[in-house]
Amino acid sequence: MDGDPLNSLPQDLLIEILLWLPVASLLRSKAVCKLWRSIIQSSDFIRRHATFENSSSKLGDFIFQYRPSHIKDFNYKPYFLLLSSSSREEDYDQWSYKNLGISPHLSDGDDGDDEYDWFSCYPPEASMVGSCHGIICVHDPEPRDIILWNPATKKFRCIPKSLPLLDEFGELQTEFVFFGFDCQTHDYKVVQITFFKIDNEVDITPRNRVQIYSLRSDSWRWCMDANLYGHSHRGSANNQGRYLHGSYYFWGHYFRRNELSYVKQDAVVLSFNFSTESFRMMPGPCGYFDLDAIGGDRGKIVCISTDLSSRTDVHEVYALNDYDYSCNAANADKKEYSWTKLHTFTINHAYGGFGIKAVTKNGECGFLLRRGGGLLVINFLTEEMQDVETIDASVGMVLRADVYKESLVSIDSAVSAQQ
Repeated sequence: MDGDPLNSLPQDLLIEILLWLPVASLLRSKAVCKLWRSIIQSSDFIRRHATFENSSSKLGDFIFQYRPSHIKDFNYKPYFLLLSSSSREEDYDQWSYKNLGISPHLSDGDDGDDEYDWFSCYPPEASMVGSCHGIICVHDPEPRDIILWNPATKKFRCIPKSLPLLDEFGELQTEFVFFGFDCQTHDYKVVQITFFKIDNEVDITPRNRVQIYSLRSDSWRWCMDANLYGHSHRGSANNQGRYLHGSYYFWGHYFRRNELSYVKQDAVVLSFNFSTESFRMMPGPCGYFDLDAIGGDRGKIVCISTDLSSRTDVHEVYALNDYDYSCNAANADKKEYSWTKLHTFTINHAYGGFGIKAVTKNGECGFLLRRGGGLLVINFLTEEMQDVETIDASVGMVLRADVYKESLVSIDSAVSAQQ
């Protein structure tokens, strides 16, 4: 292959060409020659490919966690599917679909057909907590397992158990896990927040402890600046949060007392910067909302109003503006921010609609769970709903979604230490 015209190209230009290839093509291209293999396996190329933005998918690529339609209601073993949009303007509504099946760490267990007794053995839900650079993080709360999985390379690993909880912390109530990338050290990190039960009515603030796992060191340590004394997350895996540009954003409650000494709970947006390892809190755009993210070079965090108490069909889409999305740790504490209303739309619940699962990267469409299972897309501008027809009937309830980009990133700590 030394006489191949591509090998006569300057190496910088060859790298730019290879960045546009999908993972499957890159894996095959390693056999072309030693030069190509060394480029594709280099930590710098893997990192650039994982963060490279291209126009191959018009509306974005997504990973969905679902429960197959044949499985009983109370079985929560996670199954996954990938959905990618067409790059052609005339195929705006065309989607390609790939069923990934059950989470790999559960593949050696039973197939989920057993019927559970709701009252005696209700199983906690193993769920996807997020996607970052092609790596999926799955949290299995009953054994307290956390799994990192790269569907493109078909590799996964169960990371070490977190640090033991001391008796003085109290009785464990729930744990919240999220995952992302430290842009300063090029390290992937998992954060685990453990909430403990409140013993009395005077102490209104949920007690918690925060741990951080580093893929580079393959070890856990306590977070030194948790700053979670006044707020907590919402205990729901359906809308856990979103990673974007070096920070993880999630929904929370802020606990305070008003002038009459009554407890007041405000819905807030919480963020964690993986470089500074610190939390921020900001008021949300409305009283009750779900979080999402628009991908791309100018990505934004998006909030969608979901006022369940009023049972309204009208929803509003807000984008977080004037915020530092740059991965620059020096500017991570920038205080300026504002919300801009992008769209107002109405969901026809006779057809479907149980909350938006994900928003396309142009911010104009969202995915809904269709009644009876499967997915449909709603256009926020026209309020038109369309079925994602490529998905087969075996896909039942969709529980969780996130943006996705396949990558070559390794989940082996020894390799990742150099990436």
